[in-house]
Parts: sequence; C-alpha cells; structure tokens
Amino acid sequence: MVNNPHQDDVINNINGIFVVDAGPGTGKTYTITKRYMNILKSDGSVSINDILLLTFTDNAAENMKEKIINSITKKHADINILDAKISTFHSFCNNILKRNPENAPKYLGIEETLSKKYDILENGILEQIRFKRIYYAFRKNNITKYERLFKTLEPNDVLNIIKKLLSKGIFPKKEGWFLDGEEKLMGNFEEFIKLANEINTPKQGKKGLTQSKLLKSMKDKLRNKHYLDFPEDCFLKKQVNPEYLEMVFNENREDLISFIHDIYYEYIRQSVIENKLTFDFLIMFVFLLLYHDHELRKRNSFKYVMVDEFQDTNEMQFMLTLLFMETNNLCVVGDWKQGIYGFRHATIDNILNFKEKLKEYKTLLNKDYPRINFDVGCCDKEFVINFRSSQKILDFAKKALIVKGSKSEEVNIEEINKKIVELKANYKLDEYSDIKFFKAKNGDNGRENEIKLILSKVQEIVNNEDYKIIEFNGDNAPKYRNIEYKDIAILSRSRNFCLELQEKALEIGIPINYDGGVELFKTDEALLLLAWLRLLLNKYDTNAWITLLEYKNYNYLEKKEILENIKNDIMPEKLLNYRNYLLKYQNNIIALISKIYELYEINTKHSNAIVSEIGKIFNNNPLSLQNLVYFIEENIKNGRTYEISINTTDNAVNLQTIHGSKGLEYPIVFVVNCNNGQFPSNNSDKNIIEYNDICGIRAYKLYGVKNNYYNIFDNWKADLLTYSHD
Repeated sequence: MVNNPHQDDVINNINGIFVVDAGPGTGKTYTITKRYMNILKSDGSVSINDILLLTFTDNAAENMKEKIINSITKKHADINILDAKISTFHSFCNNILKRNPENAPKYLGIEETLSKKYDILENGILEQIRFKRIYYAFRKNNITKYERLFKTLEPNDVLNIIKKLLSKGIFPKKEGWFLDGEEKLMGNFEEFIKLANEINTPKQGKKGLTQSKLLKSMKDKLRNKHYLDFPEDCFLKKQVNPEYLEMVFNENREDLISFIHDIYYEYIRQSVIENKLTFDFLIMFVFLLLYHDHELRKRNSFKYVMVDEFQDTNEMQFMLTLLFMETNNLCVVGDWKQGIYGFRHATIDNILNFKEKLKEYKTLLNKDYPRINFDVGCCDKEFVINFRSSQKILDFAKKALIVKGSKSEEVNIEEINKKIVELKANYKLDEYSDIKFFKAKNGDNGRENEIKLILSKVQEIVNNEDYKIIEFNGDNAPKYRNIEYKDIAILSRSRNFCLELQEKALEIGIPINYDGGVELFKTDEALLLLAWLRLLLNKYDTNAWITLLEYKNYNYLEKKEILENIKNDIMPEKLLNYRNYLLKYQNNIIALISKIYELYEINTKHSNAIVSEIGKIFNNNPLSLQNLVYFIEENIKNGRTYEISINTTDNAVNLQTIHGSKGLEYPIVFVVNCNNGQFPSNNSDKNIIEYNDICGIRAYKLYGVKNNYYNIFDNWKADLLTYSHD
C-alpha cells in the first residue's frame, strides 16, 4: 500500500500533539492501527495500559480493537489485547464513574450521593418523560417566581437547552455556575458587534447604496412575526439603527438565566436521587471528578491518547480528552466534512480550530490549578491520497461542497476552498467510473415518479451485459463481472423516503434491505396497541375506537353509528368485555401487551420487537399506562427508530440514510431525493430558548400585554441578534 504524505509521520512520530485531517478513503483506520502498534514496539516500558484510544460507536471501537488484535505479531503474543483501553467515550467514562460515584455530585453542591447501581437512560423519549415529570414538579413549586417564563415554555424546550449547555461544559452549581459558565451565558459582545456592523453596513450597488442585509432580514421578519413594542425608529433608510445593536445585546436576561440555572440544577439533583443518568450527565460527572480530584485524574491519565472521528466530539469531550492526557502525546483524527452530528451538539470547530481550542481549554482548565502541565503546541497533518474513489468522483465531491443549499443562501467559495483538503486518487479509475444525473417528472406524482425512475434504473443495470463492474486482482489486471443487487446502495437524506422506496421495490420483486432502523411505533402493531392503551385510560376515546373498529373491518356506516352512540355508553359488547378483561393486567405491562396481541393472533417481527423494547424500558423504569401512551406518541412524533432485522437477504440492494452509510463503500451508489428542501433539509425551526457562543442564551418568545390583552409575542431583540450572528 502506498502511504499518504504525512501518514508515516503520524505512524512513526508517536510523541507530540497531532491533528490529522483525513478525508474518506484516505487510510485513517490503517494509520491509527499502525500507530498503536508502533507505540507498543517503540519502548519496552510501554504497555497497553499506557494507551487510550477513543471513538464514538461500539461498532467502531470493536472494529478498531479487532484490527489491532490482528496486527499483533508473535513478538507481542504475551499482550492481552482484550484489556486494551479501546472504547467509546461513554463506555470509558462509565467505567470511571462506576468506581467513584459517591463524590461526583458534591462538586455541584448536591448533598445526595450517587449509587454504584445507577442506571443509564439510553432512550431519548424516556428521558423526555422523566424530565417532564421533574419539570412540572418544579413548576408547581416555582410558579410565582417564574410565572411569565412558564407561560411561554414547554418541557422539551427547556430539556433541549440543558442538553446544549451540557455539551458546552456549562453546568450549574448550587450557587452560581461552574467555571466560566455565567460569562458564556452572557455572550461575547465584542464578537457580536463586529459581525453585526458588518452585515448592517449598506453596500455600494449599481444605483447607489443598497439596504443592509440586516435591514432586509428584519423587514421580512416584521411582516411574519408578532412583536411586542417594536420601536418605530429601529429602521433607518438603508440599515437598522446602530444604536439598537448594543441595546438588544444587553437585554435584561436575569430571570431567564436564573430560571435555567434552577431547573437545570434540579434536573441533575433528581437524577442523582433516582440514580438515573443520561449519557450527558455521565460524561459531566466524570469531567467534574477528574477536574477536582487530582489523584483520580492521575490514575486515569495516559502517556498516549488517540481519538478517532474527532469531528464528532463536543466541547466538553474535547476538554475531557485533555484531562485524560498525562503527557503531550495526543493524536486526533477526523474530517470536518463528515461532521453530521450537529443535532447532538458535536462541533466541527473542534477540528477546524483545533489549535485555538487547545490553547483556550488549557487556559480554562488551569485557571486555579495546573492540571495541564505540558506544552500544547501541535502539528497539522493532511492525508491527501484517496484509496477508494476515482479522481472524477473526488473532484465532483469537492464541487458539491460549494453548491448553494437554497436560493437565499450565500456561499463564500474562497473561504470554503481554504478549508478543503483536496484529495487525489491513488488509482487511475476515471475510465472505469462515471457520474450520471436523472430527473423524474414533477407534479402531484413527483415522489412516486422518482421512486419508479430509481427502481427502473436498478432493474436496467442488474445482470445486464451492457453494464459491468471492474475488479482488480493481484497483478492489477481488470476483471469484469455483471452487476448484482448487492453491489448497489441507495442513499437518501430522508428515512421515510427509504421506507417508501423499499415498499415499492418489494412489490415489484426487487430484493432490498433497509439498514437504518425502523420507526417501530408507527407500525400497525404499535398503532393497534396504542389504541387499546388509550381505550383502557378512557373508554370514550373516539380516536381509539376508530382504530379498533377499522382493525375489525367495520364499514363506514357501522362505524358512524357506533361512534354516535359511544357517549350514551352503547359500545360493541365484545370489545367492551375485552377492555374489562385487560384492565386486570394494567399493573403488568408486558402481560397486558401480550394479551392484546393474543386477541388478534399477532406474532410478527414488529410485535415481538415492541414487546422487547418496552420490556427493556419497564425493567428499570416502571411507568404508568398514561406514561406508556405518551412514550409511544412521542416515538411517533419524533420518528424514533429501532434496529430490528426485516426483509434481509444476501443478494439485495442496500438502502440506507446518508447518515447511516457513513464509512461504507459500494461499487454503485444512487443518491436520491435530492429535491429542494429535502437534501439538504430546510428544517430549521428554532427552539423557544437558544444558546450560541456569541449571543449567549436568549428567549425567542415573551409573555406580555398589548392593547390590554395578555399574549405570547415573538422577541424582536432575539431575532435581531440571531440574524446578526448567523
């Protein structure tokens, strides 16, 4: 294998701090594996206990460990590689906290202690249910203090901002905030005013000065928003009145920050009391332990630290990585272009601005004690040779990065080109590869037309002598073979599009496996269960009755008559009797679900998966029927997926979401549903509370009075700030 420039540098120079920009197919896994082995060989005193290798998924960690095991020579046969610290962030932190849980909460001023038998809540919907309960108890006790905020907020709004602050390393203490948390919540005025003035300055056009971007944006918002007390002199002829920029930044947020502090702290405290932690709290407590307990930090620090997929880290994980370091031997590998987990608050700034972040975090962590005792100077390395694709595909990928996502979007091509590491193909494959574009007919049946077009192309190329896959044997001589279904991948931004396409493919006999999870609680089996649960809670629930009657194939007139008589307690006797029978099992959820499926003789992969998933949840988190209904409804609303094996065959088309296909490769790839608003997605709904590093924390809704009526209004100050920052 021909190495990338700098690849040998990273493999052989095991001392020092390296940040490696490694695009797809450039051999980063090979490099990490070789570097790990080189560290072991370099010095007889180094053992696997001196090396920490972190990544983000269990599969990636296991894959890395397997490759390292396979690389061990007879010389290292005595090494028990199974004990190697090759792990996910969450798994490694869990091992630390399990050994030292009691002291962690006290660093936030929480008197209660955490038990070693704490549970980890992996299900986001279950987390919402718990937080909702804590939120409403908090509201009951603080309704007078925060009445106006409670008028505008919902529990999920508050939970989302808490998770964002956690990712930033912003934690509440009993009194005040940890480290520089309060300062961060206030924002960065100097940076804000610089950006705001830039987009508020009128530009010279062909006919003179044009309106500033900020003025245009705010005029559009004014037409579509319901503002309270918007000042008449906010708009000048060509720009927003500059006097308002400083005023809106300094908007009084004392109540908002106090509210977030108190509910955030209460959520942490209740989690300790109940011994139920989220992954975010797990990492937070380990960070607090290592920050305060210097001896513990020494016991959990390593001579060599490596982090794979570094673009998927958030700010707290970056700081935690520094606390794991005993010396200045760190190697992080990633690719900002593959930073697809912004919705989980990962930040590509960690790799794009690695040097600046490194210095910033060292200063912060050493504020009161020299925790980071080593130099943080680092070397940039770039892998530029791609071993996977042709130059034609690599050039196309580069161009795709500067395509506008929408008509209103501006692309700074010069700035993006500075960030892009241009990849060069290792193999001359251009004559064997091609890129084609297909467009389906628009109109009312546009989606259906696109699916038909995709599937017709699949049928056209499989086992067609006019289409071949080229493979190379040991002497690099090309070998041609027919295309099989398993050679094809279809990638979509939308999970729903995948499922719809799979359904149509199976109808016409195209074998296709969807590898991206199933929206389990949108299946017929789940909707039937939901209907019965709702009926158990309220026998007059008409929506529940509609589902059950449809399942029993009642016709329209029969359903209409039954629904009109439900209020008079006239209901189908068999279903009503079965409801009374099921009520006996309401305290045994799994038995209850089993009885429902027994009635309909349902025994499918979906029904079994539903029983299994709910069983896992109720094993450690007993919930009421009402909470189970909420759990299923929130799964439906959020499109939560679960991994279950459905319609899997060996020779089948691989259907995946773009996110799910990361790191995989196929001879033939269809990228589909590339339609306006779909890819990239135009979903950009703001939460009622938002945080960013420049503007700090802001509320986008306000409760106030106008024309003698109390109402909820949009916050024009927050809108002005946001556009200035964006």
